[in-house]
Amino acid sequence: MYEVISDDKWYDLQDETKHTYNKGDKFPFDDREIKESRLYELATDLNKKNKPLIKYTSPLKKSKKEEILALIEEHGISYSEDMKKEELISLYEEQCARKRILAEATDAEIDFTDEMSNREIVEKILEGQKK
Repeated sequence: MYEVISDDKWYDLQDETKHTYNKGDKFPFDDREIKESRLYELATDLNKKNKPLIKYTSPLKKSKKEEILALIEEHGISYSEDMKKEELISLYEEQCARKRILAEATDAEIDFTDEMSNREIVEKILEGQKK
């Protein structure tokens, strides 16, 4: 789930409803599916306001460490035995987001390498959307 963190009122320029968001609101307001690159754009400084507008709040925070470890192992994600619950959540969420970003880049026929960061790939996706 994403939460609006910007003190400024704003609306998503890619949403034809022009729904106004205020700090603390859920994003998107209507639970529609949003591309991972757009979520990344709004959660970083890659948007037109040049600052994060939303942040991700993981539902895994309510899960037990053992449940998170099971998810990580199920997805074949490498981790360190001494990682704390919060670090495991972050690792898992980052890897899941990366898979969605890579799938989006592949669908958009964007060239990328495994060495590229999520940000670099999203920048290429956004650049391709401007053309």
